[in-house]
Amino acid sequence: AIRMLGEQGEYWDLGVAYVFLLYNRVITGGQRDALGERDEMFAVMSRAGAMQPMGWALFMRGLFHGMAGKVDEQVLDHFREAIALLEKTRDKSNVMRTLSVLAYGYSRLERFPEAIESVEKAADLFPTHYNMANWIFDMFPVGAQVYLDALRCVRTLSPADKKHYLKRAKWFAKQSMKWGRRFQYCLGWAYQVNGACAWWSGRKKKAAKIWAQGARFLREKTTDTYRLAYLLMEEAHFLIRDNPKDKKAQENLIEAKDLFVQLGCELDLARCERLMEEAGGITSKYESREILTQKRH
Repeated sequence: AIRMLGEQGEYWDLGVAYVFLLYNRVITGGQRDALGERDEMFAVMSRAGAMQPMGWALFMRGLFHGMAGKVDEQVLDHFREAIALLEKTRDKSNVMRTLSVLAYGYSRLERFPEAIESVEKAADLFPTHYNMANWIFDMFPVGAQVYLDALRCVRTLSPADKKHYLKRAKWFAKQSMKWGRRFQYCLGWAYQVNGACAWWSGRKKKAAKIWAQGARFLREKTTDTYRLAYLLMEEAHFLIRDNPKDKKAQENLIEAKDLFVQLGCELDLARCERLMEEAGGITSKYESREILTQKRH
C-alpha cells in the first residue's frame, strides 16, 4: 500500500498507511525494525509539504525517541511543531494525542511540572476532541505514568502533593482500563499502571494480581515485548522495596533487561540495571530468560 500510494502521490492516505505501520511496530516489539520506516516517512512528508501527514511524521519520530529514552530538546521541538501543524489542519484528536506524548517525553526527562501540564491539557480536550478517534486511548496510561513517575522520582513532594498525584494517577488508570478493555492495544499498559496505583494505595496483593493478569495478557495475546519488559521492571521496583532478595523481582529484572537490550531502549535498560544492583547484584547463578519463560508457560 505504501509503495502504491507513494507512486500515485496520495500523500494523506500514504501518511495514514505509514502511521499504522509504525504504530504496529510500537506494539509488536518492532521498534528497531521501524527506524528506517520512521525516517522515510519524515523525509517523504517533508518533501511533499503535506502539513497534516507531516504532523503525524513528527509525532511518530518523537514517540520512537521517547521509547528509546533518547529525548532531548530537539525531540520536544518535534512534538511542538507537530501540535502546531495539527492545530493548523484542525486535526483535533491528534492534537490531543500529541500533547499526551509530549507529556511522556517530558516525563522521560523527569520534567514533571511540564509533563503534568501537557497531559492535563490533553485530558481537558478529550470531551471535545475525541471524535471517535479510537487510536488515542494510550493518552490515559500516559497520564497515569506521568503521575506515578513523579511519585517515584520527586523526593520533595509534600503529603498533600502525594495525595493529589495518586488521585490523578488513579483517575487516568481507571480510564485506561475502561478504554483498554474495549481497544486492547493499550490494555497491557493499563494493567501496569493500575497495578502501581494499587501498590501505592497499600493494596499489595491486589497489585500483584493485576500485574500477573497484565503479564499473562501480554504474553498470550500480544507480542508487545516493550510493555511486558516495563511491567516486569515496574513490579520488581516495588517488590525489592519490601525485600531486596525477592526471587520474583530478580527473575523479572533478568527478563526485562534482556528485552530492553533487544529493543534498544537505553533509558529503561539503565534503570533496570540500577534495580539489579539495588537487589544486591543479580549474577549468572539465576536462570536465563529463556528458562524462566518456559517455566511460566
